[in-house]
Amino acid sequence: MAHILYTDYSSTTVYPSELAEGFTCKEIQTAIDGYFEVIPTKDKEWILLVDEEGQLKGKRKNEQATILAGQFICGTAILCTKSEMGV
Repeated sequence: MAHILYTDYSSTTVYPSELAEGFTCKEIQTAIDGYFEVIPTKDKEWILLVDEEGQLKGKRKNEQATILAGQFICGTAILCTKSEMGV
């Protein structure tokens, strides 16, 4: 189970379409509206998937993701475990 974290402080629970293999690139890119990068969180079991150009695109700051990552994050983010990414 992963969580999509939106810039308006709301979130949605999501599951990979292929539970055994994790999220596909297309699923991630669709959810965050862009190419993604993986950001570790303070809790090493969880990672954030964020738009690698979110700030350049002028997306709003994502307060929830910024707190979890300990760095400035813009745009929608996905909070998931490493296993949901196939890692």
